[in-house]
Amino acid sequence: MAHQELRNIEAIFLDDGGVINDNSLRVPQWQRLFGEFMVSRFGGEAVAWGEANLQFVIEEGKLMHDGKFFPPGVEPDEVLRQRDDRFTSEIFASVGIEPPDSSEERVALAREFHNYGISRVRAEYPGAVAAVRELHAMGYALYMASGGKSVDLRMQLTASGVVELFTETYGPDIAGIPKGGRAFYDSILAHSGVDPAAALFLDDTPNSIRRISAVSARGVLVSTSEEESTAVARLSSLAELPGLL
Repeated sequence: MAHQELRNIEAIFLDDGGVINDNSLRVPQWQRLFGEFMVSRFGGEAVAWGEANLQFVIEEGKLMHDGKFFPPGVEPDEVLRQRDDRFTSEIFASVGIEPPDSSEERVALAREFHNYGISRVRAEYPGAVAAVRELHAMGYALYMASGGKSVDLRMQLTASGVVELFTETYGPDIAGIPKGGRAFYDSILAHSGVDPAAALFLDDTPNSIRRISAVSARGVLVSTSEEESTAVARLSSLAELPGLL
């Protein structure tokens, strides 16, 4: 049944965290790297910097989960700029060190660390990179469809050695709208020129799969949960997709 429902696919859109990369592996690496980076620049204790980073990420995750991270009427790029400013300010306050004076400096520092971390974190699920290579060899056009900035997604794919296999890396900055509603998928399908009937999306949340179904594309849920979903198939990992197709 799943094979029949996955016929005539031309393009595959992959989420990042939960599909290609394992967030449970990524978070502790980010903590360690952040501590190292900040101690080398500003002193203090690596553990304290890492814990402050983790607390910020936890609070940010709550906003994402509740759909409050991207306020209505504010451009995604501006939300992400404000996030970087707030990140630096709150982290420095947590460890009791004075942050850089200007918003521009605080944003630049957040981006500098982000680039430092992305190039060093290794959190791919077993078989995920091999699956990407196999899907490309099978003739599918590959895209990213994730909540992160497109430049960050490209950096992650570069670190994984597969960036050249992707046609585009869609985040809120290119879509012009946050990943949180069906409009995100409408936007990237329109931008890519891919017919929804020929598009397959992989995501790890049933909510995203429902939005994908609403734009007449097909979704595969990557999850071991038995939660109800509109997915045409459910996989425990991306590594299983080439065999299914």
